[in-house]
Amino acid sequence: MEVLDCIRSRRSVRNFSCGRPLTDEELDVILQAGAMAPSAKGLRPWEFVAVLNRDLLAALSELSPYAGHVRSAGAAIVVCARTGEGGRPISDFWQQDCAAAIENMLLQAEAISLGGCWCGLYPRSERVEACRRLLGIDSLPMSILALGRPAKALPPRSVPVQAKIRILR
Repeated sequence: MEVLDCIRSRRSVRNFSCGRPLTDEELDVILQAGAMAPSAKGLRPWEFVAVLNRDLLAALSELSPYAGHVRSAGAAIVVCARTGEGGRPISDFWQQDCAAAIENMLLQAEAISLGGCWCGLYPRSERVEACRRLLGIDSLPMSILALGRPAKALPPRSVPVQAKIRILR
């Protein structure tokens, strides 16, 4: 699939074929795509926590009023910022770096006929702390990436991009 075609066809999927887990190969290639994202100073300040356990998926779906779809996903990847001394992220640009990793994973999912949806946790401290407790992690959870087989096909998006572009010559 051509890159621009993949970008055009990628949609936020919130309805999954319930309970069909991702294969190890699907999960691995998506995680690899995230790990290959660019990052400031090459620090790769992320940590990915892959969740396949149905009970944990259900619990993750309750961390945000917008995360209900995580319950029926085939897997979730919690994208976190690695932390150092004092619990601070190891990079000042961790949000941009993690966002690039998330987009890589969403595009890779689309390229292998899976769907995904990005659900934010950070900067809502109650969601961040609840996720840390649930998963037993010290890193800083930024987002939940729900992944799975779409329950139905969605048409490619049509976005009038010209209104959002300015070219200075």
